[in-house]
Amino acid sequence: MRSIVLPRHGLLVLTLVAFASPLAGQAFTTAIAECGKQIQLQAAAGIPAHAVHTYEFLGSCRLLISDGKNNPKVVHTFPVKATARWDASDNELKEWFQILGGFEWNGTIIGGQLKSTFKCSGDPTLWPSVGVTPACNGIEYDNGTGLKPLDWYYAQQRPITFRLAPLDLATQLSSKSPPPGSNGTVPPPPEPKPSPKLVVVPVPTDAPPPPVTRGAPPQDNAGRTVAAPPPAFPPPGPQPLRAGTSLPLADGNTLAARTMDGALRWVITDPRGRVVRVFPGGATAATDTKGQVTVSLGRQVTVVGQLRGEGR
Repeated sequence: MRSIVLPRHGLLVLTLVAFASPLAGQAFTTAIAECGKQIQLQAAAGIPAHAVHTYEFLGSCRLLISDGKNNPKVVHTFPVKATARWDASDNELKEWFQILGGFEWNGTIIGGQLKSTFKCSGDPTLWPSVGVTPACNGIEYDNGTGLKPLDWYYAQQRPITFRLAPLDLATQLSSKSPPPGSNGTVPPPPEPKPSPKLVVVPVPTDAPPPPVTRGAPPQDNAGRTVAAPPPAFPPPGPQPLRAGTSLPLADGNTLAARTMDGALRWVITDPRGRVVRVFPGGATAATDTKGQVTVSLGRQVTVVGQLRGEGR
């Protein structure tokens, strides 16, 4: 494993494990993720006088390939969003870093969120620092993006937003926002709304208990038990690309129509609802008479999987 740090303010270059290179004459290449000045401060509150500072960033990072000769080549640029909260009352910084959308690289689906928590001697997000230059120790870390180079930041005991908030700009933005309270926070992406509460209707104490009704197996006209019908599959053929369309797959994932980057596209989500693959715009989905699901774009056809349930 190798790591490279370029001597330029706010620019950190991270390294993934070296892997065999497809280029002739090279023993290995190195994958690098570059985040820094491409991430810009969009909103801030509480700077500099309040105990709690909050930040919101938006921008992009770059994925590069290097042959070890310090001449990396950009292979992908991806949009990111970051939020951070510094609380001087407990010297704690919480950071949420999100890759917007997703992409596939080197056989891995890249996308999702990274969360980390640090104990620091000062706010590490501001530059220049207010007071002493802060030092941090990581206490919690969860990289759900699939992009291993991002682990470098935590290994170096610093957040990804380290020194990415210019003090003058953060102060200017804070003047336009109310200061966060001591319990204020920058929330991560919203959690699913809770299910409606069950309303219990009281039954008079002198009323007899209701009879217990148990589901009976299906029977034919002669009263004989028959097997339950197979699950209902969507009609074979092209599937409509419209909001709400979803096709549950046998592997636990789901092919669904989602709005990504302002356009409705076919995506694959895992059992927790996280997007693990995004198909290009213009792709079409279809099922056959045996429940096989495919996504096509021009002459390229991808077999997504089998519809969940018994085959036809």
